[in-house]
Parts: sequence; C-alpha cells; structure tokens
Amino acid sequence: FVTILSLIFLKDSIPFFGIVGILIASLALVLISLINFNKKINLQTIGISIFIAFVISVYTFTDGAGVRSVENSTTFIVWNFFLGGWISIGYVYLTDKESLFKLKIREFLLILFATIISFSAYAIIIWSMKYEPIGFVASMRESSIIFASLLGLLFLKEKIGYMRIMSGILFFIGVSFIFNA
Repeated sequence: FVTILSLIFLKDSIPFFGIVGILIASLALVLISLINFNKKINLQTIGISIFIAFVISVYTFTDGAGVRSVENSTTFIVWNFFLGGWISIGYVYLTDKESLFKLKIREFLLILFATIISFSAYAIIIWSMKYEPIGFVASMRESSIIFASLLGLLFLKEKIGYMRIMSGILFFIGVSFIFNA
C-alpha cells in the first residue's frame, strides 16, 4: 500500500526488479503471519490486522512525504517525535496518571533508554525515505519481524518451523531484489 501511494503521489521511480523484491518480501511476511492462525481463520482478527497495516502504511507514507518536503531532515524528525511524544504522554496521563507519577528511577531509565533506541531506529528510517523510494524503505523496515524470530530462537528457545524458515529465506530473496534494483 505504501508503495502504491508513493508511486501515485510522490512519483517514486521503482525499477521492475524493485517491485518484484517488494512483492516477494511482502509475500514472505504474509506467510510468516499465516503460521499464527493454526488452520483457523478468525475474520475479526484479519480485519483488525488489515486496519493496523493500513494505519502503519498511512503514517509511513506521511512521514516519507513530510521528510521529502523539508530541506533539513533532522528538524522534521525531531519535531515529529516531539509532537508524537506529547500525544503518548497525554494518553498515559488521561488513562493511568497514577502510574505515570509513581515511576521508579530504574523504570524511568529503562523507558528513557527504549525511547532513545526507538527514536534512533525510526529516525534512520525517516531519513532513508528522503533518499530512497518509500516502498523500498518500508519493505526493508519489516526485516525486524525476521530478526525478532531469530532472537526468539536464540534467546527464548522458541521453535521455528519449516514455514518460518522458508519465509525468512523468501524475505531475504526479496531484499536482494530490492538491493540490486
């Protein structure tokens, strides 16, 4: 969806092999998701998943369009996080203000650390969208799903079945198409 929006509205130029790579990577992510349905398809879960994917697509597209509309990427990225941060703090304040004011220093430092890591990771993604087609960046960003599976295998001793391994291989084939486009 992000790729279609960027092709139509931002006039991104994506070579044929780039489109093939995006499609292969997307297929791999759909396959890895199907594993979780355990042969039962719940329409409500699918509906919620599609809605969440749509929301992510829209904010990814708007972040990409926004960073391309300014000269200084850093200014856009900082303002984006600053304004978004107030929305998050406001939500927590309105829903559970007692816990907000009862944070221990250790919890506060962990939240601060996670915020810095999250900011850094997404700042790189937004910055990349200024210079590369948004469809490429959005597809590559989803590699986190594959890496999360690997971390689960290594540290949590989760089982990774045949389908998950095939999805990972297929995803990286898609990435190679994108990289060589």
